[in-house]
Amino acid sequence: MTPKARAPKTTKYAALITTIADIAAMERQPYDELVPARNLYELFEATALLHPERPALTVMRRGDPEEVPARFSHRELLGRISQAANLFRSLGVTAEGGPVAFLCPALTQMQIALLGAQVAGVASTINYLLTADAVADLLIAEDAKMLVIPSEAHDAEIWRKATAAIARVPSLRCVLVIGGESDPARRMIGFDAALATQREVLYFPLDANPHTVCALFHTGGTTGRPKLVRLTHGNQIHAAWSFAQVHGLDESDAVINGFPLFHVGGTMTAGLSAMAAGGHVIIPSAQSLRNPKVIENYWAIVERYRATIVSGVPTSIAALAEVPVGKRDISSVRMALTGGAVLPKAISERFQQRTGITLFETYGHDGDGSGHCLQSRSGRATRRKRWLPRPICKNEDRVLAGPRKNSRVPQADERPSLGSRAAGIPWLRQFATQCRRAHGRWLARDRRHRLPHG
Repeated sequence: MTPKARAPKTTKYAALITTIADIAAMERQPYDELVPARNLYELFEATALLHPERPALTVMRRGDPEEVPARFSHRELLGRISQAANLFRSLGVTAEGGPVAFLCPALTQMQIALLGAQVAGVASTINYLLTADAVADLLIAEDAKMLVIPSEAHDAEIWRKATAAIARVPSLRCVLVIGGESDPARRMIGFDAALATQREVLYFPLDANPHTVCALFHTGGTTGRPKLVRLTHGNQIHAAWSFAQVHGLDESDAVINGFPLFHVGGTMTAGLSAMAAGGHVIIPSAQSLRNPKVIENYWAIVERYRATIVSGVPTSIAALAEVPVGKRDISSVRMALTGGAVLPKAISERFQQRTGITLFETYGHDGDGSGHCLQSRSGRATRRKRWLPRPICKNEDRVLAGPRKNSRVPQADERPSLGSRAAGIPWLRQFATQCRRAHGRWLARDRRHRLPHG
């Protein structure tokens, strides 16, 4: 008997999450009914079918509210993702081969290429602020087959850094240059021209499932040299769905993504989670909030795009707290998100007092889809010192090594001392933890790669 076809469904929130009882009620529902998508491409197919002409992605270059940005509806974005996936597959990219690495700021083509690479195979985004030696170490450790970089005209510093790193990485077959020309002698391919030759529908069969690895993220290196973490399609879909449930995301949301794309905060927390719900993501500049013009013009950007959610790491939130709102209409904003580091209480209070926007914190790590504990959008999840009030629905953490192997990590409501630094649990800082879905299958096993001499 042929299985019944699943109706397309976005990750938009099903009900407001305000109490632990709300989470428990949702967990009683079958997971595959809540989250029917089996891979990232199916998420974008659903939004393109259900919200074809609604805005999906806007990418600004300079942080000028009057500039003409690149804009894509959900239908258009699916077409561009398909083109990028086709291009990478034509170049031999598969989930079983080495990853496509990215050393690139948040250019328009970067976002499209990043998603397309995950549909075709595995993508790895690398912090372009690292040294050339650190970049080369990561490329070697992950056995990268391709590297995507901006042209020298787009970013001379990254170009020089990439050129120095490329010479040390024998596994690289070719380099795709955004905004550049092809140079066969240097195994360089002009990305824009190559993308334009591809069809806007997938030409290859899509067999990726929730357990297929599609991304590598490196850690920040705070406890040694950076390490690589594998994420599956299921990791990212679950993270997007979880954020949507807790923060009440749907197609009416417009999110200014203030996080970098080499971190799960930019790709998932303020990226995929909004687009997969049918919403609109605005990238304010190629350097995100690191561009001083973005900070200066931030409230004008909010006003122009009628943003409902603003976001940024704590240092960015601190900078925004010093920018007067003035006469700008920011009444569309219903919440602000921060994470990636500890937010000082004084900065949190100053931001909220000066803007009138309620600020919510998210904590997690790169290894399992980014989020562990979130504050709900209702505002009822009050700040109690530094405790985190809401665990993500259908997640469970377990320690996978050491004397507490296989022990369950208490949820926020069960352990009041659960805090912000490595969840406030000393032994959690020493051992890898992993989230799993409620039906018992691990989203991704612990496959961290330690770099040479790390």
